[in-house]
Amino acid sequence: MNVQYKPDWSKGFSVQLSVFNIFNKQRIVSVNETGESASGTSVKDTTYLIPTGFQPPRHAQLMAEYDFSL
Repeated sequence: MNVQYKPDWSKGFSVQLSVFNIFNKQRIVSVNETGESASGTSVKDTTYLIPTGFQPPRHAQLMAEYDFSL
């Protein structure tokens, strides 16, 4: 979600707030897809299909900008 403010009293100036993962969902983005051991034997890997990566938590970014070319 983004919100940007450009005041009329200062041409070229803007402030923007961005919020990422606004609902703070912790969804799985990657899993271990290797089902065998690294040596190539038929030994089943115990970490097969275990999540290895999740969405980053909610965070915000505040940015101020001034355009000097005006």
